[in-house]
Amino acid sequence: MALSILKENGAYVLEIGSYHQLLYIFYHKPMETPRKEDVTYFFDKGIHFVGKIDLKDGESIYVDKDAYVYGTVGAKNAKNIRVFGNGVMDGGTEERVGLHCYEPYINGNARFYNCQNVIISGVGFTNSANWCVSFFACRDIAIEDICVFGQWRYNTDGIDLCNCQNALIKNSFIHSFDDTIAIKGIERHREISCKNITVQGCVLWCDWGKTMEIGLETRCKEYDDILFTDCDVLRGGNTVCDIQCGDYGEIHHITFENIRVEVEKFYTPEVYQAKDSERYQDQDKTMRTFLLKVDNRQFDSPEWGIFTDKSRYDTRSATVHDVTCKNITVYMDEKIEKPNGKYDIPIGVHYCLPNKKFYRIQVENVVVNGKKLTKEDCILYLDDEESFTFIEE
Repeated sequence: MALSILKENGAYVLEIGSYHQLLYIFYHKPMETPRKEDVTYFFDKGIHFVGKIDLKDGESIYVDKDAYVYGTVGAKNAKNIRVFGNGVMDGGTEERVGLHCYEPYINGNARFYNCQNVIISGVGFTNSANWCVSFFACRDIAIEDICVFGQWRYNTDGIDLCNCQNALIKNSFIHSFDDTIAIKGIERHREISCKNITVQGCVLWCDWGKTMEIGLETRCKEYDDILFTDCDVLRGGNTVCDIQCGDYGEIHHITFENIRVEVEKFYTPEVYQAKDSERYQDQDKTMRTFLLKVDNRQFDSPEWGIFTDKSRYDTRSATVHDVTCKNITVYMDEKIEKPNGKYDIPIGVHYCLPNKKFYRIQVENVVVNGKKLTKEDCILYLDDEESFTFIEE
């Protein structure tokens, strides 16, 4: 019955009372089945147990719409590789080992190192051991019509691009437990900047963390020409549009535009569980989701278990500038209280450390439940008034 009323192909969610009771509806345009001889790994209908597949130059994986594949995919130093089809790849046979998510001893659903011309289309990814779909020092990436869902383990980010260039993520559904789409710079690839990245026409859902994120790791010369546009945020987690300059990269010309955000009263707050005996106590509270947050919280710290050369950190001259967040439409549950008459979707610009400079950060045209907001309607947390502009015209 649900499919009969859908007018366009895409990914949808039907919530029945809360986000714990939902139905995913993945209504993608069917993909033409290739000839078996034209594909390196062809998974026809049925259940397949494949372990890890390492792709080489020119190789491909096809997952039929009626195929369910238990396994992971990855590549190192490969060119012209492809993963496609309308079926599902399940990473549940892999256990998470290790604290961080950069190393090749754990794969997630899909992981690529130093690859060029990578195409992923149509496939569903579920039950990852850590970061779901991740790229390190890759370029020329095209992701379209994929579905990331059923992620429940800690650090199951949806898509991570680390020191990558020339990437397009389009028309995809990403429901992550942790950060939904994160663009990072890490130590081993610090000479490669993050440039020319577009996220367009996606449905995004963040249970924990940030929805559209720059950082927290920002170890590269610069971030430049990064665009998030025409996306629907079903749940924004801690922050919808986020920039955390945790290291020394210069972050500039970042745009969040034409974003639609849902804010429901039953979206409950994030709470760390320190031990198994602890039980969640905030069922009756509502998550306060930041619309935009910019800060420079230090990544190189005992909190993250990372210790490197402090002298380089302390003498860096990183900046965040020319950031635009505009044409944001928020659909807020009318049951959510407005403290002092202000809409409870905060905006923040914070200096956690003094050795950075923020400037030309602006928010323009925010509409909540049909009302265009003024600066006075918003809850603002600004450490530097001069760095931030709220455009009301």
